[in-house]
Amino acid sequence: MTIKVYRGWTRISRLVFGMWFNALFFAGATVLAWGRAWAVICGIAVAGLFTAFAMRIPFTRIVATTEGIKMHATAANTFIPWSAITRVWSAESDREGGLISVYCPLVTVAGGRVVELTPVAVYRRAAARRVADELEELRQAWTGIPSEVWR
Repeated sequence: MTIKVYRGWTRISRLVFGMWFNALFFAGATVLAWGRAWAVICGIAVAGLFTAFAMRIPFTRIVATTEGIKMHATAANTFIPWSAITRVWSAESDREGGLISVYCPLVTVAGGRVVELTPVAVYRRAAARRVADELEELRQAWTGIPSEVWR
C-alpha cells in the first residue's frame, strides 16, 4: 500500500533538459563525423544513452509504503524496509551537484551505512528537510522506535 510519493520536480526538469541537450549535441557531432565509422557508432551509442536516461529521469521517485521505502532511481530500483532504517535525516549531497548545492534526504540503515535518496534531491535545504522529517515520522509510526541519534 502506497502512503506517499516524493519527487524532486525542479531538479528533474533540469536533468531532463540537460540530457536532451547532450543527446542533440552528440547526434550533431555524429553527423559532422559521418565519414568515420567508429565516430558515428560512438556518437549514436552516446546519444542513445543520453536519450534513455532522459526518458527514465521523470519516473524517478521515492515511494513510502507500509513495508518501507522504494527508491526508483535512473539506473536501478531499491527497496529498504522500515525495520532496517534507524534514522532519516537530510544533508548536502556529496555525490550530486558541484557549483550548486544539492540537498537530499539520507537514510541510515542497520550497520551504519548511509543511503542517499537521490531521486528527491532538491536545491533548497528546507525542502529536503521537510521530506526527511515526513519520512522519519512514517518510520517511527510503522516501527514504533524513536530515532537512534539526535537530529
